[in-house]
Amino acid sequence: MRQYRIILIGIGIGLLIWPVDSIVDTLFFEGDGFWEELLHPSSVEVYFRSTVMCFVLTLAGYAYHSTKKLRDSEERFTLAMRGTNDGVWDWNLETDTFYCSPRWKEMLGYREDEIGSHFEAWMALVHRDDRADLLEKLRGYTEGDNDTFESEIRLRHKDGDWVSVLSRGFLVRRPSDNKPVRMVGTHVDITERKSLEEANRRQMHHLQAMDRIGNAITRALTPDEMGRAALEEARGIFACDRAWLLYPCDPDGDTWEVPIESFSDTFPGAFTSEDRLPMSDAMRRLMRTALDSDAPVDLPVDPDTDETATRFHIRSRLCMAIRPRFGKPWLFGLHQCSHEREWSEQETALMQSIGSRLCDILTATYLYRDMLKLNEAIKQAGEAIMITDWQGSIEYVNPAFLTITGYSLDDVAGQPSSLLNSPDQDESINKQQRDRALHGETWHGSMLYRRKNGSDYTALLTVAPLRDEHNAITHLVSIHRDMSDYQKMEAQFLQAQKLEAVGTLVGGIAHDFNNMLAAIQGNLYLARTCLGDNPKAIDKLANIDQISMHSAEMVRQLLSFSRKDKGQSRRFSAPSFVKEAFKLARAGIPENISLRCDVCQENIIISGDATRLQQAIMNLLTNARDAVGSTKEPGIEVGLSTYEPTPSFLTIHPEARAARYALLSVHDNGHGIDREHLDKLFEPFFTTKQPGEGTGLGLAMVYGTVRAHDGIIDVQSSPGKGTTFRIYLPADNRDEEDHGGEHETPSIPGMGERILLVDDHEGLRKVTGEVLKEMGYRLLQAENGEQALKIISAAPEAIDLLITDVVMPKMGGMELAQAARAICPELPVIFISGYEDKQKPGKDKVLLNCIHIPKPYSFASLSHSIRNLLKEGDNAT
Repeated sequence: MRQYRIILIGIGIGLLIWPVDSIVDTLFFEGDGFWEELLHPSSVEVYFRSTVMCFVLTLAGYAYHSTKKLRDSEERFTLAMRGTNDGVWDWNLETDTFYCSPRWKEMLGYREDEIGSHFEAWMALVHRDDRADLLEKLRGYTEGDNDTFESEIRLRHKDGDWVSVLSRGFLVRRPSDNKPVRMVGTHVDITERKSLEEANRRQMHHLQAMDRIGNAITRALTPDEMGRAALEEARGIFACDRAWLLYPCDPDGDTWEVPIESFSDTFPGAFTSEDRLPMSDAMRRLMRTALDSDAPVDLPVDPDTDETATRFHIRSRLCMAIRPRFGKPWLFGLHQCSHEREWSEQETALMQSIGSRLCDILTATYLYRDMLKLNEAIKQAGEAIMITDWQGSIEYVNPAFLTITGYSLDDVAGQPSSLLNSPDQDESINKQQRDRALHGETWHGSMLYRRKNGSDYTALLTVAPLRDEHNAITHLVSIHRDMSDYQKMEAQFLQAQKLEAVGTLVGGIAHDFNNMLAAIQGNLYLARTCLGDNPKAIDKLANIDQISMHSAEMVRQLLSFSRKDKGQSRRFSAPSFVKEAFKLARAGIPENISLRCDVCQENIIISGDATRLQQAIMNLLTNARDAVGSTKEPGIEVGLSTYEPTPSFLTIHPEARAARYALLSVHDNGHGIDREHLDKLFEPFFTTKQPGEGTGLGLAMVYGTVRAHDGIIDVQSSPGKGTTFRIYLPADNRDEEDHGGEHETPSIPGMGERILLVDDHEGLRKVTGEVLKEMGYRLLQAENGEQALKIISAAPEAIDLLITDVVMPKMGGMELAQAARAICPELPVIFISGYEDKQKPGKDKVLLNCIHIPKPYSFASLSHSIRNLLKEGDNAT
């Protein structure tokens, strides 16, 4: 509008000159008049030309000034564009031509003549992901939907890279119809800004992700929970299907497992399968690749060769090795199962950061578990453990401390450690152990402590200092063991040594004692032979024989006690056995004690070692005798009956197997047994008697004997009401008993065979020789093995049978038998031993056609053994 105003002004000035000139001519130059001068033809032409000239001059002046301003404006615009480093574009909407400034093209690496002048040439440079948004913004702006146009787009550089630009523009409209005809704008290179923004975004995402991991770990209470929480957050951060920790990352191992895992419901992982999975070649490759790299690795998945990938539906994975401070490496991994995925550098870097955090968690887990194990070890320790501060105030005690001392936690918390000291403890020892510990040394020694109940006990004590991270002593730890049981064990050991000495003595005299008994029985045999028909004398001799056999049983009992004889098992009548045992025990019980034996009429057969069972009954009767010693009307009852187990009995004694038992009971009306002693009653060396009155082995031997016979023993007692022991022995289904040597069979005479008798005991050898001669055998004698071997070597065919003692000087019976068999391979041999089972020939030295007879022996039984061996020898020849 400004240019029109200037034109009108020029025309107005030109027209104004016309009337002004007429007025001047009329007034000053005597013209014809105003109107004549105004309308004169020559004046009109002159005035018209003047008006035109004024108009032209005015228009020229305007044009000059306008062009100069435009030129100045363009120069300022160009300088401004150069200063801002922006590119300019001009899009003619009517012709669709597109102008780009040199700077615009320079930003993309093009020369001025390398880009077309049409809109499509510009759009071809726009990134395909940005085109739709750009066109939509252009449309909205040109149609008036948006007030401004601004868009961030990526343009392809000549070298193929993408340049981020900020495009702004405005519309030029036609004044007549307000229609957009042009759009002019700028392009600002924002690549560096976008890179910084992307870096900031990644950094922020990284920090937020690690913050999420940190918050998840903080909420967890234990390292195990920390690991699970971290994996759960990692799966959410990466938006993957599975996050896991595999152990061990050992390519040389045979199996692996996934102790911690987070997975989606659609794709469960290895944590839900068996505990350990077999190692495969693909898994070995994955582990080696991860161990060889310091960063996460994206190993391609090949379902054809990777069974694990097929089994767990793995499409993409990202893994890294984690090396905690303790133990073998772990493998941290992410799985994408729903689709294939390319892991970005940002994700790789983030995973490495999370892996470092997991490494710390795993290290803490190892330390935490070690702490738990140490804590549990302290709790389960049998020794009392106490921790005090450096001033001696108690801060911690373990359960064993409470058990040993009898104190509770409330009793000792914050109390001085001297609380335990007995008044009889030497104070100098207390000062010594404390001073040494505070000087950094460990003190060992014994202390006399007092329990809460006032009883003293000796403690074996160790006190050591505890230091902080600055190596300063802050606490003292003491470990002590109650030596009461040790002292009891020491006393028991001394008692056991005494018993062992007794056993050694018994074993030493058993051989000679049995030799004497054998000689007695030999003389009895000869005496009966010489007496002929003299019933009274023969009866007396039978009594002597019975007494000698009882003596032999006594030796067997002593050997069994000293563990030098295992005893013999046979079937026998329980009623007869109990009556006989009661008769023998009656002699050792004072007459003021009422004794009663109630034995059933049924003949119950039991199987076992009668000697050991008799000793068990004797021990029970002896204990009953001692229990009723202070009773006004003392009484002991022995009973025997049959017993069939009831359901309640089987519930209490599930070890019961027999359908029927012989029930032997021993009852006394003595002082009874305290309840707290009943559980320890059958323990070795446990006794309630005064020192010197008992060894504590009697009931232990009874228990061992009963259990050895598959029996059951129980006791019922209450103070002041007496005690009842019940022994249940399995009844034998067979009615017949083994009589053994109780019924003597007649001896079998010889037929003049020659027997070589070898024994170092002269009296026994002499008596046995006379008996053998009386039986009808010819006899050769030797006092040791060497002498016997000379006799055999001199006349080997003259010896029909060898009877030899096992233990002899110079050469024992076994060596003699082996040497004799080298000369006479078929020579029968009878070994006679007065000692223990170990004198029998071992399995590696067993000879054919030989038997073993223990001393003392029945000569009638010996005659049968001789005849059997000689008969076998005759059959062999």
